[in-house]
Amino acid sequence: MPVIKVIDTEGNGLTCFDFEGRRYPNFPGIQRRLEMTQSFVGRSDDIWVIAYPKSVEYGSWSNMVLDWWENTKDDPNVLFVKYEDMSKDLLLIIRQLAVFLDLERSEELYGEIAKQCSFQTMKKVKTPMEPNVWKEQNLMYRKGKVGNWKEWFTVAQNEAFDTWYQQQMKDSELTAEFEI
Repeated sequence: MPVIKVIDTEGNGLTCFDFEGRRYPNFPGIQRRLEMTQSFVGRSDDIWVIAYPKSVEYGSWSNMVLDWWENTKDDPNVLFVKYEDMSKDLLLIIRQLAVFLDLERSEELYGEIAKQCSFQTMKKVKTPMEPNVWKEQNLMYRKGKVGNWKEWFTVAQNEAFDTWYQQQMKDSELTAEFEI
């Protein structure tokens, strides 16, 4: 796996691994985890397993999200945006992002950005950055609907996930919406 040194605009360096055209920070164990994904064969009922320990590149989903949240929630240079919020009102999120970046523009431009960033447009245009495995299985762009998990989870999986989620998130003010 090639090692790349990435330099930001202020001259700070970060050592990364290049894996299938994407750069990953040099976190402990990341190279091994990325290599393991190459031989992973999933079953149709495995889609929900990403919530469990060691199932995503940096450990469990909850550990990764909560770690980011706890370490950056009060950082004025970090804006948290949720897919569910974009699904409810993409134009509002674009306005918030513009204010956050101090790039306020016209409502006409915001509308054009919302059109170009809509799920329907992105699914039609796609991106050269999506991993090959997602292209073959058409997993990157499915339906673009919040709550689509209901078509994938069994009742037992949903109950298990709800129990796990409540346990993981009980001490955090970070919330998620599973339906809108």
